[in-house]
Order: sequence, then structure tokens, then C-alpha cells
Amino acid sequence: MHRKFLSMSEGPVTAEQLQELSAAKADFDELSQQQLRMEQQLQLLNQQQHYHALQHRAQMLQQQQQQQQQQQQQQQQQQQQQQQQQQQQQQQQQQQQQLSQNTSPQQDLLQQQNILHEQDLQQRVLQQRLLQQRVLQQQLIQQQQQFIQQQQLLQQQQQQQLQPQPLQQHQRLAAAAEQFPQLGAVAAAVTPHTTDADQQQQQQQQAFFAQPTF
Repeated sequence: MHRKFLSMSEGPVTAEQLQELSAAKADFDELSQQQLRMEQQLQLLNQQQHYHALQHRAQMLQQQQQQQQQQQQQQQQQQQQQQQQQQQQQQQQQQQQQLSQNTSPQQDLLQQQNILHEQDLQQRVLQQRLLQQRVLQQQLIQQQQQFIQQQQLLQQQQQQQLQPQPLQQHQRLAAAAEQFPQLGAVAAAVTPHTTDADQQQQQQQQAFFAQPTF
């Protein structure tokens, strides 16, 4: 085929040569479209794999959340048990105070102070546990929000990939024109200028596929 193009450049172009040139251009366009479809299918396959990874990540997060909820319930039960024990201890102490008639006022005061001190310590421990639970819940909420944003971005990318991309086709025509000089004028005439919107879309796609897979 290259020899035919060389022979065209040596003399006047005949009608048969023009037909061969048109047929070669049509074949080239068909091959370019096939290659573009294959690339789109490959990109969709990669996106599906990434989507499955995100689904697995979501399942893991749900399991972690369920485990944390179970731990919270257990901690609440423990807190209730501790409160019951405290009430029992207070009742016992009150009974002992009533039974002990020889106890001096200073000793009573010391006992009450010790009781208050123990209660204060227990309340601080409970507050620390509640604070840790709140921090864990906030982390889970943030991870779920990030997962939802990634899913939305992935859906947008899939919709964009399903749309035709004329710029890539013209870039392939321009590359082919370097091998076939006779097609250079045709490729240059039909190649559009890259707009700012196209460049911004390409940069967004590159930034999305550069993100790490969870």
C-alpha cells in the first residue's frame, strides 16, 4: 500500500488510485473505531474491578460498624452493672453506718470522702470510654462519606467513557498521517483544536485513575 502512495506522488492521480485511497482511508477509520471500542471496554473493565474493590471495602466498614455497636452495647451493660454495684455498696455503707454507733465523726467524714473519690474515678473512666466511642463513630461516618463520594465519581467516569471521544480518533488519524504522507492533509483538515473543556476533562480522568484503590 505504501508503494501505491509513492506511485501516486510520482505522477497524476487517477480515478482508480483515488478509489484505492478512499478505501484505505475507510479501512483505517474502521480500525481506529475498533481500537477505540477495545480501549473503552478495557477502561470499563478496570472501572468494574475498582467498583468491586469499593464494594468489598463497604462491606468491611459495615462489619466494623456492627462490631463497634456490639462493643458499645456490652460497655453499656457493664456500665449498668457498675452502677448497680455502686448502689449496693452505698446501701451497705449506709447500713454499716447505722449499725456502728462507736464510729467517730471524723471517721465518718473520711469514709464519705473515700466513697466520693471512688465515684469520681469511676465517672471519669466512663467519660473516657464514651469519648472513645464518639471518636470511632465519627471516623466511621467520614469513611462512609468518602466511599459514597468515590462511588459517585466512578459513576460519572463510566458515563463519560460511554460517550464518543472524537479527539482521540483525530489524534490517531494524525499519527497515521506520519506513516502515510498522502493522508497528512486529510488528517490535518479534520483534526479539531483541543478546547479548554477537553483538557480539563482529560486532567480529571487522569487524576481519578491516579487515586489509590481501596
